[in-house]
Formats: sequence, C-alpha cells, structure tokens
Amino acid sequence: MAGFHDNRYKYLFKHKLLVERLMKSFVHEKFVKQLDFSSMERLDKSFVTNDFKEKESDIIWKLNYKEKPIYIFLLIEFQSTVDHTMPLRFLRYIAEFYQALQINSKNEKYPAVFPLLLYNGITGTQKNFCKLVYVYS
Repeated sequence: MAGFHDNRYKYLFKHKLLVERLMKSFVHEKFVKQLDFSSMERLDKSFVTNDFKEKESDIIWKLNYKEKPIYIFLLIEFQSTVDHTMPLRFLRYIAEFYQALQINSKNEKYPAVFPLLLYNGITGTQKNFCKLVYVYS
C-alpha cells in the first residue's frame, strides 16, 4: 500500500469494532442485523493483484450469518477518480478468493461474499459507482 493515509485506513479497519460500526452505520441492508459480529475473524490473505497494490488494499473478515460463514471483502481504494472497471476487479478478487478456498465437494457451497468499497475520492463522484452496473427492477 502506498502512502501515509493508506496505512491508517488499513490499521483502522483491522479492528473488529470499527468494521462492525461501519457495517451497521453505512450498509442499510436487512442481513446486517443478523450478522454475528462476535464471531468476526480477520483472514490474513490479500487478493489485490500487483497491478493495483499501489492504489488499494483489501481486508477480509469472516463472520457468521444465520450460523453460516459469510465474508466481508473490504476493499480500500486509494485513488481520487472513479474507476469504471471496479465491478470487474471485484469479480476477479472474489473469484481468486473462491479458488483459494478450494471447495472440492459437490455438496459444499461457496460462502457469501459481501464486497464493500471504501473510496476516498472527490465528494459527489462516489455515487457514480452505483451507475456502473445495470440493476433490474
């Protein structure tokens, strides 16, 4: 990770309580209320490719949702402009994460992954991330 602020962000979100507060305060989805934050466990693994090591960092948390594991893929983005390839990058990171899990059994399913992007760019541009993927209504 590059930069003074980058290391501070990563340090902050290595703490369970801050991740819990982030989820409860900013993720307005019903499933968040059912997460077992007492089961949180940080994975010591990164899936950011070398091409993006200078711009971003990831922290992965495992916790239980309805007694099954779920992973929060916390991607901390250190650039000031919107990257329109972000959905593809998330897809690649999650695919690499699943590959690392090495699920071999036909009966075993891949766990849910909730990607969460922290973006420190110019105010107002972060809403453009919502426009990158078409949502069917």
